[in-house]
Amino acid sequence: MCPAPVRGNAEFPKPTAQDAINVAIATFEAGQRVDMAQIADRLGVGRSTLYRWVGDREALMDRVIDETTIKLAKSVQRRVRGKGLDRTVSAVKVYLKATTEYEPLRSLADREPHLALHVFMNPDGVFSRNTRDCLREQLDRDLPDAEIPDEVVDVLNATNLALVWASVAGGYDAHIERVVAILRTVLGSYVPSG
Repeated sequence: MCPAPVRGNAEFPKPTAQDAINVAIATFEAGQRVDMAQIADRLGVGRSTLYRWVGDREALMDRVIDETTIKLAKSVQRRVRGKGLDRTVSAVKVYLKATTEYEPLRSLADREPHLALHVFMNPDGVFSRNTRDCLREQLDRDLPDAEIPDEVVDVLNATNLALVWASVAGGYDAHIERVVAILRTVLGSYVPSG
């Protein structure tokens, strides 16, 4: 059976998967619930086409949150202070404060805590993988002489997800200071002295 042709509309004459993601991001950033049927209608495509493009709603939300938090991560870099380990700790703290105070993320956690937990805590999900990769990049940039094993980065990322994002999704305060203290303690043993 051949897939139905993409029909489009005046706003999106030839809609694409990226259009679907962009509409979902705009909806999310407006503090509204991302609804697959509404996105399909707005693009002028069938729901089966939308699902083929972006996967299920959880997969779409994973991408939406990922793209949004990557933008936030880039925007906070100018507020990072210090050198070496101090810079890494500052970067993590500034990023966590910015993302946990970001209203669309808070609204999602309040409105749909179950979905937020799935997206934030899925160890194989895009959000988890990218927060881990961002931490690794920050460490490589700030502590080039430290030999920090990937397993340590994995543990630090899991700690971040549990103490910050699981708390947010559960309706509790994020434990940013605890994450920062753990980060400083664990990484301190890998920083060459001198």
